[in-house]
Amino acid sequence: MTYRILIVEDNPVQMKLTRKMLEKIEQYKIFQASDASIARKCLKSNKVEIVLCDIGLPGESGLDLTKFIIETYENIIVIMLSASDDLKTSEQAIENGAFSYLVKPVKPSQLRISIANALKIWEYQKIIREQQIELEEKIKHLEQTTSELEKSEEQFRSIFDNIQEGFYRAGMDGKIIMANPVAVKIMGYNSFEEIDGLEMTRFYQNPDDRDELLEQINKHGAVSAYEVKMKRKDGSPAPILVNAHFRKDHDGTLLGIEGTIVDITERKMLEAELSQAQKLESIGQLAAGIAHEINTPIQYVGDNTNFVKDAFEDLNGVIDNFKDLLEAARKGKIDKQLIKDMESMIKDADLEFLAGEVPLAISQSLEGVERVSKIVKSMKEFSHPGGEERVMTDIHQSIENTVTVAKNEWKYVSDLICDFDDELPRVPCNPGEINQVLLNMIINASHAIADVLGDHTEGKGRITIQTKNKNDEIQILITDTGAGIPKEAQNKIFDPFFTTKKVGKGTGQGLAISHCVIVDKHKGKIKFHTRSGKGTTFTISLPKAN
Repeated sequence: MTYRILIVEDNPVQMKLTRKMLEKIEQYKIFQASDASIARKCLKSNKVEIVLCDIGLPGESGLDLTKFIIETYENIIVIMLSASDDLKTSEQAIENGAFSYLVKPVKPSQLRISIANALKIWEYQKIIREQQIELEEKIKHLEQTTSELEKSEEQFRSIFDNIQEGFYRAGMDGKIIMANPVAVKIMGYNSFEEIDGLEMTRFYQNPDDRDELLEQINKHGAVSAYEVKMKRKDGSPAPILVNAHFRKDHDGTLLGIEGTIVDITERKMLEAELSQAQKLESIGQLAAGIAHEINTPIQYVGDNTNFVKDAFEDLNGVIDNFKDLLEAARKGKIDKQLIKDMESMIKDADLEFLAGEVPLAISQSLEGVERVSKIVKSMKEFSHPGGEERVMTDIHQSIENTVTVAKNEWKYVSDLICDFDDELPRVPCNPGEINQVLLNMIINASHAIADVLGDHTEGKGRITIQTKNKNDEIQILITDTGAGIPKEAQNKIFDPFFTTKKVGKGTGQGLAISHCVIVDKHKGKIKFHTRSGKGTTFTISLPKAN
């Protein structure tokens, strides 16, 4: 059987990647749409079983399109694709009727498994619909038989056992009463009999997770993509995504909780790899920039040294002639030719020129050496600020080191101004992590200005770094004269893997890492104010006490 899949994606590169993941599967026929209006026309003229829908569409959003599809087409399953791992967004997607919610970048195997699961559910729903019609007819004619009911149960059991996501069901007492083989395997057991009647709390590494899960279900009616740490049978931890809701009988009485669990260990490893790749990318860019910064003063140190070397050779010639003249003077035999040769040598050596230029060359060389020394010192303090523990840190020194290290990123597109509060105290923090945040911010500001300047070489933008001493915190304000952050991107900029940069220019990890460092690790705050065409200001707040 051929299954028809509609991909709704406005990003051409992402559309191509998604098609490539699915085109090799012969039984899939692919349609595509770049926005909701095109998708509506496609659905009206083509029979479709699966819709892969991006959330961030131009015009009508993916969430609204999903709601329309579910309400209009009874037999279509929608899978949401998004760069955001935001719980509220995923909850809204499930509430609007989405079958599942996948976070980009989606691995080919993950997408194929999710589609395969959806198609199994679609087939199961088709079977149920057909059986429901058939059974309704048989009830009317009193022809229903026990064997047909058993066959229906058999088909349900086949789908239940073979679906690729872990399915579980627990009573109101929290004890497991049903689980498919995938769920049993995720929990680290070999058969359902081993977990039958066990309380779900024993599988949470943190027992409070169950109470929080119940609180979220009570509040929202369901939870989607809720991440917890599960403790397997052997005690090993595993990151799990939970989708769950209350199970009720026909009169609304609560019977328990049911849902699905997905092992996201591989996804976590991928996130860690991408985070490391982002750091390595930054190191590579900085290394090239620093090499360029060091090369300039080293070059004129070398040029000046060669000039002093040539000047010294000329002076040596003059000195040798002075020796001959001095020896002749001692003997009282100075002839005119010797004086003439001496005058010619002085003229050729241009002693007056050398007297003015040699001290200048030496002074410039010393300045170059001092410049290289400053860069190397900044590099050392930036890259080796200490261990993992928090120490009382001079934020101004951290800013100056980062500005020096990142100079090759900003000096061609902007002027950089530091406006420091002289009363700013030292604050407890991890200097290495704060340096990384400052570096991300300066590089982002440089890129934002470069995008505005385009190919125009005349003129520069401006980056201003300001510090303020507040009551219980210190603030770092980083302002650029870029184009500002688009309105549709403002609620996503701290999401992992989200980026407004061109393809290949960013991993989408810089601001996500910065948010994690400031908010999660240092209990501070990071916010931004942006104006279209005017620029953006990021404000970082760090508490003065642990």
